[in-house]
Amino acid sequence: MLVTGNAIISPILNRGWLALAFLAAWCIGRRVGRPGMSVLALSVLVSLPIMAYSQGGTADVDLPGVAVLLATVAFVVHTDNEGESARLLFLGAAAAGLLLGIKLIYLPIVLALVVGVVVTMPKARRRRLLGLGIAILTA
Repeated sequence: MLVTGNAIISPILNRGWLALAFLAAWCIGRRVGRPGMSVLALSVLVSLPIMAYSQGGTADVDLPGVAVLLATVAFVVHTDNEGESARLLFLGAAAAGLLLGIKLIYLPIVLALVVGVVVTMPKARRRRLLGLGIAILTA
């Protein structure tokens, strides 16, 4: 915006965030065997009047937060394999840190995700993975 003096590049960036959001929604839905339904639900969400009309071509959008939130959830829901579990949790923690960098209003959602991951994680690995995940989240 400093170069052009207006938000002419914002619609292009918004399309990139929209593509990331649809990819993350598809990955979340694939986990439960319904990728089409999760993409349809995201389509309904982004076509709501509050997102489509008031924020469509501006730089003041919530789409980056929605896209990164969905990416965080996509990383977290795919953490069943023992070898890949830590790596995916770390990527989810990094995405959650990016989410908090986008807007701090996502803090309750990130805290709920952290509590959910800690509760469902095996007790033997809980302390180590939680400590490393929080370090990545706050970095």
